[in-house]
Amino acid sequence: MRTPLLVAFGVAVAAIQQQPPPQRPPVFRAGAHYVRVDAYPTSKDGRIIEGLKKDDFEVLEDGKPQAVESSEFITFDTWTPEAERRDPPTKEAGFELAADSSYRVFGIVIDRAAFDMVGWNVMHRPLADFLERNLGPHDLFGLVSTKSDWQDFVLGQKSTAVVNELGKREWWTTKDDYDDEEWALVQCGLESLIPRSRADHTYTLLEGLVHLFGAIREERKSIVFVADGLPDGGPVSAAMTSGAGSGEVPKIGVTGGRPGPMPRGDVIAGPAPNFCSEARMRLVALDFGERFRDLLKLARQSNVSFYPISPRGLQGIDFTPQGNADLKGFRHNMAQLDLLRSLASETDGLAIVNMNDMRRGLSRIADDLQSYYLLGYYTTNTKWDGQLRSIKVRLKPKGSAIRARRQYRAPTEEEIAAMTRALAPPIPASAPGAAKSAAPALIGEPIAYRLTPRHSPERVSTREFERTDHLRVEWPVLGTLERREARLLDRSGKPLPVDVPVSEDESARVIRVELALSAFARGEYAIELTAGAGAGLERRRLAFIMK
Repeated sequence: MRTPLLVAFGVAVAAIQQQPPPQRPPVFRAGAHYVRVDAYPTSKDGRIIEGLKKDDFEVLEDGKPQAVESSEFITFDTWTPEAERRDPPTKEAGFELAADSSYRVFGIVIDRAAFDMVGWNVMHRPLADFLERNLGPHDLFGLVSTKSDWQDFVLGQKSTAVVNELGKREWWTTKDDYDDEEWALVQCGLESLIPRSRADHTYTLLEGLVHLFGAIREERKSIVFVADGLPDGGPVSAAMTSGAGSGEVPKIGVTGGRPGPMPRGDVIAGPAPNFCSEARMRLVALDFGERFRDLLKLARQSNVSFYPISPRGLQGIDFTPQGNADLKGFRHNMAQLDLLRSLASETDGLAIVNMNDMRRGLSRIADDLQSYYLLGYYTTNTKWDGQLRSIKVRLKPKGSAIRARRQYRAPTEEEIAAMTRALAPPIPASAPGAAKSAAPALIGEPIAYRLTPRHSPERVSTREFERTDHLRVEWPVLGTLERREARLLDRSGKPLPVDVPVSEDESARVIRVELALSAFARGEYAIELTAGAGAGLERRRLAFIMK
């Protein structure tokens, strides 16, 4: 079992500034799909170009022009005192905050192979300064090492704990310790496969984080990857592919809540006669070139950008013990840096390699992440097949291509249908074609109100809200109720992990839900109320849009 080496931490968090003032987003169209694209038009000096409007952009989807409906310039403040930072109360709350596109979201992954004595001395202070000084009040981040699992990742705001952790010298003294899985390989006589096991775990960690970031939201997310390259596990020898390496058969039990090799000193739960042969065959068969290509594809699909940083600094040619120039080692190092460059360029990030000034490199990353344009359009391709679609953004009048989100996954027919059902206005019970029920109705159609400080509740019909608003929804009670509950749904009709408090005003004969909208991302939502009495059950939804 992998032991999490670092708790994932959070940092600074911030209010965004918007120039020019944000435009009103278009009203959701039933049966349509709205795509959000972050774009980064820059001048020759690498700085973002400000003052652009939606008509200055041209968006192509699979080569076909799309009508840009909205354009918003988002920029982030830098530096917030530690005392003003607030960590979310739970892991889930951090991910809910990250769904709001006004927050920057990034992870920091440190490869333990690169954080040796030299890497630690080169990187730990510049990285700590980056976290303390370059992040603003709307930044969320987490930090893990390649000894951790992606499930250990947590988003937050405070930097003190992670800065203290990075300052510990044990970072470069414990990186080669065997964990339980690696000790099991030693028992099998397969110690030569440990580099491939570590490479497999690094890729699994990166793939898991990209999947997680893609599930959080559509807008851009970033991963700062501190490494000297992407591990390939080394060459496969004849001894690895043969039946060699039976060794002592490790025992299998439950460690850390899941089955796996038992660590030294634990109670043996039973034999695992096939572990050695299965581990050998699996690790030998791994194709890390294919894993790298799949990681790039997944990152583009999930709109995740990589920012690799190599602590090795400016590369030179070392010498062999015999005193000759180590050209083979030099070529290997150059190939590793090329992988990091490809990881960055193919995901619209920046690679900080062959550079001795780590502070300047981290400042380049901070500058690159500071501002962007958020564009929106309704796709003209209404073939809902769940396939990947390519996006290209160009800047008028010259039509020069700029860095922007590259891909998105089209919804399926089922997702579009669920989205339309969740967001379409409800059909009045008296309307022609409305379903008739023999049983008396329990609740009426919902009514929405906007709540603002020092003002009476304002009944609304457009159902468009801002994050400064509070939303109140009331359902008339038409009969005696035995149960009532409400839940929040996303645009596809899937429940979101948000507690929706329900109250009943018996004197006014209404069921009431009130929500503060400050943590809601832009998009379409619905509140669904379920009311029941005896065997009867009724559901009513109210759809609304966050601007």
